[in-house]
Amino acid sequence: MQNLIIASNSKRGGGLDNAGGLFYASGLSRKSAFTLAEVLITLGIIGVVAAMTMPAIIGKYKDREYITRAKKSASIITNALKMMQADYGETNFEYITSGMADADELADTLAKYFKIMKRCSSTQKGCHDEPIKYSSPRDSDGSGTAGYYKENGLYGGPQFVLADGSILQIFKYATCKRKFMQNVTDENGNVIVDADGNIQKEEKNATSCFDITVDTNGIKPPNQVGRDIFGLFIGPNGAEKASRGALWNIMYSDQINVVDYVPGSPVKR
Repeated sequence: MQNLIIASNSKRGGGLDNAGGLFYASGLSRKSAFTLAEVLITLGIIGVVAAMTMPAIIGKYKDREYITRAKKSASIITNALKMMQADYGETNFEYITSGMADADELADTLAKYFKIMKRCSSTQKGCHDEPIKYSSPRDSDGSGTAGYYKENGLYGGPQFVLADGSILQIFKYATCKRKFMQNVTDENGNVIVDADGNIQKEEKNATSCFDITVDTNGIKPPNQVGRDIFGLFIGPNGAEKASRGALWNIMYSDQINVVDYVPGSPVKR
């Protein structure tokens, strides 16, 4: 009778274990099962692969978010400028802004073309005071270390906090066509100093009537030019081809090319 039971169970995938008892393998013998050590090794390998690949995946996801926000901000700003031109019946921003005394007066005019949740004057803090980094590590003061693009954020010019969470800063120039002095830099953006340690400068021409800088996600990190900080230079005929943070390149290439860094770290020359 016992032999019959064993035979019957064997046909269903069962059998005797080493101690002579019955076991059921449901199609798998005990020898084909994974040991605990094998399972732990497999899980360890999966963990290592995940640790290597997840940062890249997360980085690409964040870059896609920054690109989407940059495109939205560019659209909001350019549409506002078009509405301003339409209201004035004039496309030349040199003419439109000629009677405006300063950036605050220009901001008064621009305000009606944006959905503003909060506003700060050029001398008022509380909108965007977070330090902003360059798009890559660069020495801006001759110290040999990477610095900030702006340590006080967008403070210093009138600011709008918009309904979508982005923040704009308006900066107006006295004249559209002008000359100004600019620091001489190497191919990495580091300032060049003379034998006495003085930063070398050169004269440049400019044609922008005013600038609009935007932080596409407000005061949230990373607060870095080329990721969430961009600038549009508005000349007599509208937005110029040049932009801060390579905004127009991002619009067409869908790529962000910046390097994260820790301010105060040594720079390469």
